[in-house]
Amino acid sequence: MQINTKIRFKKRDFRQKLGFARNHKRQIKSASTGSAGKGNIITGLHIKTGLLLIFLVGIMYLVFIPNFLFIKNIEVLGLRSGDRDEVKRQIFAYLNTRKFFPEKNILLLNTAKLSDSLTRQNINILALDSIKKDYPNSLRVVLLPRMAKFMVIDQNTAYQVSEDGILLNKDPANQVMKPFAKELVLKIQPDWVVGQEIISREELLFLTTASEEFSSLGINVSKLIAPEGGESTFSVKTDTGLEIKFENNSGWQKSLSNLKSLIKQVPDLKSMAYIDLRVTERAYVCPKNASCSTQPQNPINTSTPDSLLKK
Repeated sequence: MQINTKIRFKKRDFRQKLGFARNHKRQIKSASTGSAGKGNIITGLHIKTGLLLIFLVGIMYLVFIPNFLFIKNIEVLGLRSGDRDEVKRQIFAYLNTRKFFPEKNILLLNTAKLSDSLTRQNINILALDSIKKDYPNSLRVVLLPRMAKFMVIDQNTAYQVSEDGILLNKDPANQVMKPFAKELVLKIQPDWVVGQEIISREELLFLTTASEEFSSLGINVSKLIAPEGGESTFSVKTDTGLEIKFENNSGWQKSLSNLKSLIKQVPDLKSMAYIDLRVTERAYVCPKNASCSTQPQNPINTSTPDSLLKK
């Protein structure tokens, strides 16, 4: 008997079942399900937590616990030997006070704050030139010393004053003045203490600048005189007794120009008692032994002939 192969296609649902069988996809069960999968997840969390703890402990060790990054060696340059030792003590004292944020760790050291601390505590330091971190645990500190550039002298005491107006020391008046120090005339106060600013940096800078300008004109200044109280008059004196009076205002450069012109007309300044530059339009002179030299020094009291006045 011959089989007819087309008979099976006559069933109504055969083609539907065949298409379903062809498109059927078997579901694969996940290997991580169940207790084994949960164990793997927990193990992964433990590893991450452990690594985090190790990291945090390492950070705390580097920051808070003395280690190879904690500063042990400090080199100080720019000061005398005794002053260098004092600065080292001050630096270590500063580092030891920073407990919460330990700047003894060289990575955490704030050099700006250290500089401010040193200049506030030590009058021998004018400024900090540089701080170099030499890893892993050394500092190299270069300082600019505050030096005595001026002397304020009365009958009993000579006061050493720095270039920024700080009183550095008190010595007996009969002590020989240092050759680099110019005499500074101030109204002496009995309550002056070492470390105090006895003249403002701005006033002293202007006096020093004016002195240098006069020196460039051949006038050898030996004494600087600061204004008193609410006055605005500065002056300088030379070894010959000549006094030059001037003011720190917008007309200063004009006054300096007047002085230059006056020097050309009166080359022998040794014969002069004073020169007054306080009036911008003119430079006034008063010869020694003239009536103006014994009267209050005022621009209207001058024996300067009209031919010598700068107009």
